Amino acid sequence: MIIPAHKTRGVGSDIYGAARLELANLVKPILDDTGLTWYLDGGTLLGAYRDGKQISHDDDFDMAVYLPVFAEADLVTLKKKIAPLLPTPYQVRIVTSYAHKLEIFDATSATFTLPSQYQGSDFHTVTVDIQIMTDAPLGVIYVHDMLGHVCVSKDAINPTGVITCDGHMFNSPHNIVGFLEAQYGYIGTDAVFNSTTKKYDKA
Repeated sequence: MIIPAHKTRGVGSDIYGAARLELANLVKPILDDTGLTWYLDGGTLLGAYRDGKQISHDDDFDMAVYLPVFAEADLVTLKKKIAPLLPTPYQVRIVTSYAHKLEIFDATSATFTLPSQYQGSDFHTVTVDIQIMTDAPLGVIYVHDMLGHVCVSKDAINPTGVITCDGHMFNSPHNIVGFLEAQYGYIGTDAVFNSTTKKYDKA
């Protein structure tokens, strides 16, 4: 198996996927209670769409929350809503280095250092990543330095639908293919990364 350069060996979903899925199922009703629009995102959405399961080399479980207007205080507010509802040993923290997001994690799980483009940040092997997406003039964007090239059409998100991942139902963007292609470009398994566009092309 070829591991992409931005992934770390030995921390994939082939090892930690079950524990991440358990945490994700715990997070679902908590996000529902916030009243915000949320859905599977990133590699987790891609794996669910292509194969109905997590990608074996993925290092986390990806979700996103859509906030039409975003301010840094929103991260604090969201953390305050989530933290009291998490049983031990789960915790939530705010990240503001390479992205502006929340990480919900098992505090007893091992940590590892992300590749250099993540500014040396550490990461727990059992993490549900909550990316923030917000409105911009041309569509919806990630509040994330490394995803600044991604702009998703507003009608690709709402109204959300559902998708199965590892046998469990999760919210999904309204137009899954359109959403994924906005982030990745070509979404087939025979994809190669284009360092110029920062998206994937068909091999």
